[in-house]
Amino acid sequence: MATMDGRAVAVPDAVWRADLTLARDRGLPVSVHANNSAANSGHVRRLDELRLLGRDMQIVHAVNAEADEIAALARSGASVSLAPSSELAVGFGVPPVAALRRAGIVIGASIDTPALVGAADLLRELRIIQGLANALAADEMAMTPLDALAIGTREGAASLGLDGVAGSLAPGKCADLIVVRRDALSLLPHADPATMILRSLRPADIRVVMVDGTILKQDGLLTKIDRAALTADVLETSARLARDAG
Repeated sequence: MATMDGRAVAVPDAVWRADLTLARDRGLPVSVHANNSAANSGHVRRLDELRLLGRDMQIVHAVNAEADEIAALARSGASVSLAPSSELAVGFGVPPVAALRRAGIVIGASIDTPALVGAADLLRELRIIQGLANALAADEMAMTPLDALAIGTREGAASLGLDGVAGSLAPGKCADLIVVRRDALSLLPHADPATMILRSLRPADIRVVMVDGTILKQDGLLTKIDRAALTADVLETSARLARDAG
């Protein structure tokens, strides 16, 4: 379903419909790569015509979604995940950030694939999203730094249907957080925290990464991963794939 082009469906209807039905029967969220370029358009319109859009569906890209498709997303409660580094780098186009926000659509951020953008840097994606939103609106404050950080936290969780368990710190939710070094030169002087984090925070400035109460990174070191073993595995796998490809 992620590869349907608006004129023909690369995956047989019976296959993607079975996948969608299975996911919904099990209460799982659904993520669909759609409307990702001028050559691949009309996906959202078709999903709407088939009455398949819903609050449990996240559309990835929606770069060339037209006004009627954006309205359909808003009516259905479907969310959109933007991957601006990928969308700009490969020529998909400019994500319609301003139009999506005006329609009240929940927005998340993603990278699409590391093969296209390199490091999985969420803050980079949020900076680009904010820049695009303000450029398209011709308004420096159309999206504030706090708005952008919300896309990486509360809204991002909501776009995945996880806002009940993640996205903010509250009783009963997962303890997902980062601890930032206050003495990091890139963050001095201490002005507006949201602006400094969005604009200036570097990976080296993050002292602790905690996921669901477990510390996964502390003082620059990964605590649950054997880095040497992982490096060896990556290099071996890369070499094997190169050999297999001839």
